[in-house]
Amino acid sequence: MRIFILLFFATLVNISFSQERAIRISGKVFLDSIPREAAVVTIISNLKETSGITNQKGEFSFEGITLKKEEDSIVITSSYFGYLPFKKTYTLNKQNSLLIDIHLQGDIQKLDEVIIKDNGKAITKDVNKLSYQIQRKNFIKNTKAPDVLNTVPSLSYHKSKGVTIEGDRGAKIYVDGLETDITDLETIDVSEMEIVEVLYNPSARYGAEFTGGIINIVTKKREKLYYKGFLKGGKGVLLKSTSYMPQLTLKTNKFILKGYFIQQENRQEVNFDLDRQLLTTGESYIQQSFREPKVIQKWGSLKTKYELTETDNVFLNGSYVNNSAEGVFNGIFRTNSSIPIQFSNNKGNEYERFTANGVYEKKIKKNVLYIKGKYLMYSREDFYQIAENEVQQSALESKSQFDELSGEITYEIPSVNMLKKDVKLDVGTKYINRKYSFVDDPFSLRQNIVGLFSDFSFSFNKSYSLFTSLYYEYANNKNETLNQTLHYFLPTINLKHKIGKKSNLEASFSRRIMRPNSYDLNDNEILLNPGVIERGNEDLRPQTQNNYVLRYSKSLRNRGYLSVKAYYENIDNAILQSISQRGDVLIYSKDNIGQVKKYGVALGYNTTFFKVLMANTNIGLSYNKFESLGVQNSGATFYGNIFLSTRLLKNKLSLSFFGSTHNPKYDFISRTTTFPFTSLSASTNILKNKISLSLEYSDLFRLNSKIKTVIDNTALRQITNIRTNFSNINLNISYNFGDSFNDRYKEKLIRNTDIKD
Repeated sequence: MRIFILLFFATLVNISFSQERAIRISGKVFLDSIPREAAVVTIISNLKETSGITNQKGEFSFEGITLKKEEDSIVITSSYFGYLPFKKTYTLNKQNSLLIDIHLQGDIQKLDEVIIKDNGKAITKDVNKLSYQIQRKNFIKNTKAPDVLNTVPSLSYHKSKGVTIEGDRGAKIYVDGLETDITDLETIDVSEMEIVEVLYNPSARYGAEFTGGIINIVTKKREKLYYKGFLKGGKGVLLKSTSYMPQLTLKTNKFILKGYFIQQENRQEVNFDLDRQLLTTGESYIQQSFREPKVIQKWGSLKTKYELTETDNVFLNGSYVNNSAEGVFNGIFRTNSSIPIQFSNNKGNEYERFTANGVYEKKIKKNVLYIKGKYLMYSREDFYQIAENEVQQSALESKSQFDELSGEITYEIPSVNMLKKDVKLDVGTKYINRKYSFVDDPFSLRQNIVGLFSDFSFSFNKSYSLFTSLYYEYANNKNETLNQTLHYFLPTINLKHKIGKKSNLEASFSRRIMRPNSYDLNDNEILLNPGVIERGNEDLRPQTQNNYVLRYSKSLRNRGYLSVKAYYENIDNAILQSISQRGDVLIYSKDNIGQVKKYGVALGYNTTFFKVLMANTNIGLSYNKFESLGVQNSGATFYGNIFLSTRLLKNKLSLSFFGSTHNPKYDFISRTTTFPFTSLSASTNILKNKISLSLEYSDLFRLNSKIKTVIDNTALRQITNIRTNFSNINLNISYNFGDSFNDRYKEKLIRNTDIKD
């Protein structure tokens, strides 16, 4: 009977296969190991093609795919805009179902005006912007944004050195178009990052005083309801240091709340040696001291987004920073006519910054209206108590405060016809009210600023494109004795010529101003140490800086990138520091008395060796020339950063090396020599990636702790040697909880969503 039943079913199966058979195909589509919604999947057989898209979990499923009798394989393709297409043939081996995972990959692109991808797709972007697509597979799990930025062409980052572009320029950090603190980078995981945009020459609307670039991290968008976060703690081995950081994000359909808090405490070691020779009189002055300050740093941030309607969004952000340091300088000083005198300087300082800002976004058809507001409060307190031979000689407590209230209205038009060209146009205005004040000091200053701007970009043809920004600013500075009115026109121009498919030649110009701070403007004398007094100047005016850049860039194989830049900077009405003498005391003061010229070349190179070693380096050489009233100080400076990273043990262990140098540094009166900063780190994950471990040796062999400053002119020669030991081995452990989702705030474009001049 059993044999009869088996023969009966075998006959039915044979009849079925003699015509055609039905199968089921299902699986998931991943981008950088994260499931991707709305990816296209197509099943190709001899009978027909069947297509569909993935759901919110990245899943796809096809029922009833039919195959001919002789057919035992199918072709599956998948695509997602901005990623390389997937195509593969699968053999079924007579099975009636197939379960697969599809992993899509991206590529490096130059997002200037137009990106030409390997698959022929194009994305229109503004000129003068580099866009780098992040590949999750190049990093171990739980890697944070700081380590990712070090692999992006032209960028360098270390928490001890900050973020730089092309080796020596500062940067503002944006996340999905919203300006943020650099500490926010520690809360962004590589799995959330999609593209990093680098804007080399931003408009003056981002800051009339800002001469650096802008980094915008574009995160991946998902519609999920989750929570996530981590708890992180660290301990120093060589120096006494501790740190901890909790972070939490909550997300619903229309609401996002993200917050974190960081506290770090450490002790440093500072050795100070000074040798001064007065060339006019032959007198000498020598000082030696030691200090072991205690430094406490605190940061906190809370961000939220609420979607009012499909066209209206509100963004709110509040942050707080507190930094304090205290310790006693113990040392001796003497002149050639005196015996050594013991002194102590009980020195402390503390500053805090509070920021609250909000953005209202209104979409009007294809255009966008932004209404923005911001309040900033910065206060600083410095304390000095100097005693000679245990007898108090002088004491000073200086408290200053800076308040800023600002607002901005911006209207963005993605496409408008002007002079028979399709132009992207942004127009807007902003108002800033600032107040500088000193507690128990008559000095104060009020500043009112009104700015008008218009940015537009267009393409002449496939080879040439132009970005131009016109920014006008009116400023009024006023106190009891001063009423100063200033007018500035600060243009920005970027012209790009596309050479072939992979190379670009760019020329740019920008004008910026640099305003003196409250300490620069305060006329009162501050005794910093025995032998040194600092004094401001209420009559200081902003200095004007013109920047000219010529840049060639080319995309290379294996996601490589090469850039060469030549530049010239000229500062008129420069604020330079001068020295005068009163007995054994030097008085440092500032005035608009000079001109600064800077010529330089820079090289950037990014590549991957042997498919496992990522290398990113930016080096440059500049010639600096300071002139004032016939006095000149000039010289060449070499600067650069290098980052090397590799993965071992099947992507379970990450090793990286960071190096940085900027030597020597020049100003109007001095030359400062330093040694390179280096760092070596290792990271891994355990317990199903819930626990992250990292070990970092910062400032290897204490090389960067030595700083030598030389002043050499017709009146004096002074050599200062400072050894600040912050070399440390830090062990960090982090517990990661919650689901993996993205807390993106808005779309993928750099916006001026925060006012900061």
